[in-house]
Amino acid sequence: MKSQIGEEEHHCNKSCGVKTGPTHRCHWDGKIVAKFSDDGLKYPGNIVFDGEGRMLVCGYMSNSLHLVSQDCVGIEQLLGKADGLDKPATLGYDRTTNRLYVGMKANELKVFQLSSG
Repeated sequence: MKSQIGEEEHHCNKSCGVKTGPTHRCHWDGKIVAKFSDDGLKYPGNIVFDGEGRMLVCGYMSNSLHLVSQDCVGIEQLLGKADGLDKPATLGYDRTTNRLYVGMKANELKVFQLSSG
């Protein structure tokens, strides 16, 4: 079955409760497709996919949001503390409007308009 995030359905299996370390991208059958790690990403939290198969990952303790390429090789920090992130814990992404919803520890929700591409 095909999905909007790649040739085959994928999901992520993150390292819960780990300060740093690899986060995995897996096939539905559990086979690891790729993994990534970045020193700037502390306590990886919720993960969502954009419409092009890339992952958006929030860093709870690093107060950051990272964009990870489909092959898990390219990692770019998109947002940080200067953008108002404070313990980001949950993510939601609306592909039709290209808006990212970030829920934080203090019961606060921030909405960001992402540029396409």
